[in-house]
Amino acid sequence: LADEPVSAQVRANLAPFQAVFFTLFFASIGMLAGIPSIQQAPLVLLASAGIIAAKFLMAALALRLTGCPPRVALMGGLALAQIGEFSFVLAKDALDRRLLPAGWFEPLVTASILTLILNPYLMRAGHWWANRWSRRQSRLGVAEAAAEPAPEGVIVVGFGPAGREVCRALEEAGLAPVVVESNPALAETAKGYRVVVGDGTSVETMVKAGIRTARMLIVTVPDPGTSRTILGVARDLNPDLRVLVRARYHRYAEPLRHLGAETVVDEEYQVGRALADVARRRLGLTSGSS
Repeated sequence: LADEPVSAQVRANLAPFQAVFFTLFFASIGMLAGIPSIQQAPLVLLASAGIIAAKFLMAALALRLTGCPPRVALMGGLALAQIGEFSFVLAKDALDRRLLPAGWFEPLVTASILTLILNPYLMRAGHWWANRWSRRQSRLGVAEAAAEPAPEGVIVVGFGPAGREVCRALEEAGLAPVVVESNPALAETAKGYRVVVGDGTSVETMVKAGIRTARMLIVTVPDPGTSRTILGVARDLNPDLRVLVRARYHRYAEPLRHLGAETVVDEEYQVGRALADVARRRLGLTSGSS
């Protein structure tokens, strides 16, 4: 059915059943877990800690080896530190085939569920730690020898669709922005610009891009948490900097202004205005028509 014209409607009709099946699956998994006895509690806690530590280290190391910045490796490692749902199916199959001792099944399932419960809190702690580290680094300062002035005083963070459009418009106006991009593949596409491959939340990266002498910073990344961290680092390094920030959703616009963004482009508001303008033109109406 996936290749049929009605596939989208079929998926939409089946969406409520998907929610029901998810509920049944996780409820059945929850029933497999039990409150560990006093004798089993140390084993469950040790297994949970071991799973989280091992998976975090493997995922974070793999991300670093592929060239990802430390912040991305940290958050990616934490996101993958929990045990996935499919592990319960594998554990049950191993138990049925007598590959897993019967006494191990319930503690392992309980430990796995505990990792799922802890994962959101680990992610929140990771964001807090990464933001705190970035701000601390900016306060301590970075060696000026690594800094290179932005040729036109404009730095663009992010070279996705929004960042490319900003850079193109600046280039047409005769400006040569510095591009900061953490994704090496996207950085490769920024030919013709001076590119700093690194995380915009990193003090070292922003200093290398010339943030201390820049006149303007344009943040095009979609994630509001990342934008807030970049804004904080930029303000610490250059208090007089003019900052333009993209807000993916309306609810993030005001907090970004409070953090010191001079201009916040509210995507939801801008899309609404654009759709209204197109509708007026198609209907032959002027802005004052009723």
